[in-house]
Amino acid sequence: MDPVSLNLAPTPRKFNISFNGTAGEYFKIWIVNVALTVLTLGLYYPWAKVRTRRYFYANTELDGHRFDYLADPKNMLKGYLLIYSAIIIYVLGINQIIPIVIGGIMIFALGILSPYFIAASLRFWMHNTSYRNVRFHFNGTTGDAYGIFWGYGLLSYITLGILFPYMRMKISDYVFGNVSLGKSPFFYKGEAGAFYKIYLTAFAIIVGFIIAVLIIFAAGTALFATAMEGSGLGEGAESAAIIGVIAVYLLYIPAFILISGFIGAKLLQYNYSVLSLGYNDEITFESDITVGRYIWVTFTSIIVTILTLGLASPWAKVRATKMVVESISLESKNGSLGSHEALAASDQSATGEAASDAMDFDLGF
Repeated sequence: MDPVSLNLAPTPRKFNISFNGTAGEYFKIWIVNVALTVLTLGLYYPWAKVRTRRYFYANTELDGHRFDYLADPKNMLKGYLLIYSAIIIYVLGINQIIPIVIGGIMIFALGILSPYFIAASLRFWMHNTSYRNVRFHFNGTTGDAYGIFWGYGLLSYITLGILFPYMRMKISDYVFGNVSLGKSPFFYKGEAGAFYKIYLTAFAIIVGFIIAVLIIFAAGTALFATAMEGSGLGEGAESAAIIGVIAVYLLYIPAFILISGFIGAKLLQYNYSVLSLGYNDEITFESDITVGRYIWVTFTSIIVTILTLGLASPWAKVRATKMVVESISLESKNGSLGSHEALAASDQSATGEAASDAMDFDLGF
């Protein structure tokens, strides 16, 4: 082989993503957003959301370029007014109609429409996200959303959760596998086996934790009851039981953070390990986040936020974003992120975005 041709062969290159935002900068945006949203009785919320996303996108950097969020708050306001008008009508009308009837109708309607709102929210979110002046696009259909969230959701319920990991894999496939950067598609190659491994391990951790708590609770109750009765301070068993219940309740929060942190970190690692951009896997992804770091950042952020009565929430958000974003890297086969041709697309309705906010759907993945 000609040595010259060897020198011309493309060299793979790794690209790291950096997040340059700071808690101090975001706190100024956050406090103004909160104040104006309260003063305008919520009408400022779309502007607050756009300002927040633009700040985080503008501080996310890849190969010397930053992301941008292009949504128009005025268009978002229409969607929010529509959704929250329905909520207000429900709140005002619940006292005029049998509560159980209107409540049941509302829950049924939200359940029926939730896959539509999720699909619409993803289309709106991606359409208004850009990198190097090229918009992202979400091509997933509303029908697929109903098949996953209703079809597999119902099967997961019928099988007592046995199919839940498979449904979670289908959700990741729906979200990641239907995104494109301009005309360049993302490909997701996840397998159900990996999801079952993650959730079965989490289940084993839960079972182990419960057994450990029960043993400690039983031993502690017996020792405390004996000490109380020996000191003549009254019924030791009853007091010990009350203290034990309180202790178990206090352990619930760290246990929840432990399990959710394990699942969150493992899903992040796996989802990016099977994600690529381009038809020939020209660009692949990786997340080097660790379970320990994920749990530590989450736990300490919650504690500090509680102790500061919520004032540390901007710091917590910046910290979590930096942790996740900077764990993600890309590797290009030819050493470049390449050029991506823009895809013409019509504007997307903000109703889905508003509904997902109102119902607190987590679409971050």
